[in-house]
Amino acid sequence: MKNFFKKSKYFMQMVMFFGLVTCPTFVLAAASPEKKVTNALDDITKFVMILVPSLGVLLFSYFGLKALSSQDAHKKSEQRSNMVDVFKYVVLIELAAPLINWVIGLVA
Repeated sequence: MKNFFKKSKYFMQMVMFFGLVTCPTFVLAAASPEKKVTNALDDITKFVMILVPSLGVLLFSYFGLKALSSQDAHKKSEQRSNMVDVFKYVVLIELAAPLINWVIGLVA
C-alpha cells in the first residue's frame, strides 16, 4: 500500500507540473493582474474538477476489488473503510473548489 501512495504522489506531482506548464499560456492573455489570477484559478479548478473524480473512481474500484478478493474479514473491513475515505475526499474536494472560486469572486 505504501508503494501505491508513493506512486500516486509522483503522479500528482507530474499532473501539477503539467498544469503549471500549460496554464500560463491561457492566463497571460489577460489584461490586469487580478484577471490573470482569476483565470489561473479558474483553469486549475477546471483541471481539478476533472482529475479528482477520475482518480476517485479508480481508487474506489481498486479498493472494491481488493475487498472482494480478500479472504480475511479484517482486510475486507479495512478496504471498505478506504473506499469510504476515498468517497469522502472526492466529495470534499469537489465541494471545496467551487467554494474557493466563490470566495475569490467576492474578494475580487
